[in-house]
Amino acid sequence: MLKSLPNKVQECINSYDDRIRALCEHFVNEVKWNETYENRLCEEFDIIQQKNFIQCFEQVTYIVGYMRSQNIPHVLRGSGACSLVCYLLGITHIDPVKENMALARFMNFHRDDQPDIDLDVPHYYRDDILKHLYEKYPNRVARISNDVKYSEKTALREVMRKYGFRKQLPRNFKVEHYFLDPNDVAKIYAEADKLIGEHCHWSLHCGGIIVYDDKVPEKDILKDNQIKLTKYDVEKQNLIKIDLLCNRGLSQLWDIDKKLVHEYPVNDENVEELFRNGDVIGLTQAESRTMRKCVMAIQPKSYKDLALCLAIIRPAAADNKRKKNYFEDYTSGNKNNMLIYDDDSIYYIAEVLGCDYGTADAYRRAFKRNEITRIEEFQNTYDNKMLNSTSSTFNDKTQYSQLRELDKYSFCKGHALAYGQLVWALAYNKHYHAEKFWESTLKNNQSSYRKWVHIREAQVAGVFVPNKNHFMSSKDQFLKQGWWTGGEFLPGCFLEPYEDEPNVYMFRGIVANSRTLRKFGKTTRMITIGYDNGKFLDLVVEGDVWCGNHTIIQGVGEITTHCNCESMKVIKMWKTWFDKKHYMF
Repeated sequence: MLKSLPNKVQECINSYDDRIRALCEHFVNEVKWNETYENRLCEEFDIIQQKNFIQCFEQVTYIVGYMRSQNIPHVLRGSGACSLVCYLLGITHIDPVKENMALARFMNFHRDDQPDIDLDVPHYYRDDILKHLYEKYPNRVARISNDVKYSEKTALREVMRKYGFRKQLPRNFKVEHYFLDPNDVAKIYAEADKLIGEHCHWSLHCGGIIVYDDKVPEKDILKDNQIKLTKYDVEKQNLIKIDLLCNRGLSQLWDIDKKLVHEYPVNDENVEELFRNGDVIGLTQAESRTMRKCVMAIQPKSYKDLALCLAIIRPAAADNKRKKNYFEDYTSGNKNNMLIYDDDSIYYIAEVLGCDYGTADAYRRAFKRNEITRIEEFQNTYDNKMLNSTSSTFNDKTQYSQLRELDKYSFCKGHALAYGQLVWALAYNKHYHAEKFWESTLKNNQSSYRKWVHIREAQVAGVFVPNKNHFMSSKDQFLKQGWWTGGEFLPGCFLEPYEDEPNVYMFRGIVANSRTLRKFGKTTRMITIGYDNGKFLDLVVEGDVWCGNHTIIQGVGEITTHCNCESMKVIKMWKTWFDKKHYMF
């Protein structure tokens, strides 16, 4: 591969460590070389050489190479997809130059911490990969931990046990309900206050592993292959951490067809129609109520549009008013100035301050971590620039105000594109291989929807679902196990016009999904119900409404449409509690 690289790149490589030359021998992807690619690769190698990051790339390259030899698929999540080196090595399937991704989000000259490379694999392969690493590097591989602190509730539980209380407690308990002596109650609260924020216990990190140059330090060993170091400890010690994470969506896809995520058609009219209709149930990472509304508004025509949808629903970008405005602008063809990706923030900061991307990323991280001193430094620089500029960049405060939201979770573009590819591939199979898709979904998907939803969708697609209670009526099956088999929907459910009032309907349906929103002292319950095969209705209910596993909701509401999305604001509703006595249709 080294011989096929442009002369300019080869000249750069010759000035580096031999390990970088050796790394180039593992390049598996090709690009159409031009000045942009050449400069980008040389810049990345400059950083890798100066910051001594080579070992991180060597380790990940070995792991990816092993997975390739065993036909184990992977998706690179996180900022690693911003690296051209990662693309050439086959660590990511996304070309960062073509997609205009900010390298500074992944690594730059202003950052000394090791690059963070996160690999997603099907959940049933991860233990095999870990076993291989344990055998390849005996006594050198360790999994990191989470330092779990006492919360208010866990602290109270701990102190109450000290005072002799051993029974299980409900979620919203009060000490005074279980201790009658006011002095005991006061002591318990006082002792619990001292515990809050202190170390409670160690838990295993979801995927972080370290491969040491020598043996795992005995002082850090917690048990088996686990060490009592957190990701923050690892960063402080400048250790190389690789995240090897389970991805149920990738498991789901691999069970359908042994094709990699980037091997599916980039455009497909039938897949586009699936998203236009909001048919996202079963698509891991994309089947939430919010995501359904998002794809119906944006109407993705490729995985790149899907990436936008996946990013815009994250907390940092998902302020309701801002998101609503974005949908309106997008559907009307106007370009919106929202900072959706981390990359957008980097480019914006670099533009307004006139600084390099590494400095811009440092400010981005300051906003993300709420570092007051650094934020004030940015504010002062910004104000001075604004006074001496007539640029529209400073006149429009939309983007600037969004920097304050970066302390909430957001996606970098590479992460969003990688997951966009995965969701697009799943949607492709949902349309073209529906039966296989639902067989795999029932096996692999862990959904926020009630169990009956996926089973119903699978049966409509022709999947046989074993059911020991098949001799019962659908109603009795649902009462007993929460789902039912058979071709027909549960009887008695409907959606029909209410008298002669426009957009007002009567409904009765089964709860499929629900969540509570609490904001400014106001509680709103978002409930999705099913009323026929493949037909769902999103309800907006004022107040907190409890929904059990066997709940039918019926009532009257007004349907409103916004940016291709329908929802019903409930005017009046009743709940039918499911038991033998009250279940009536």
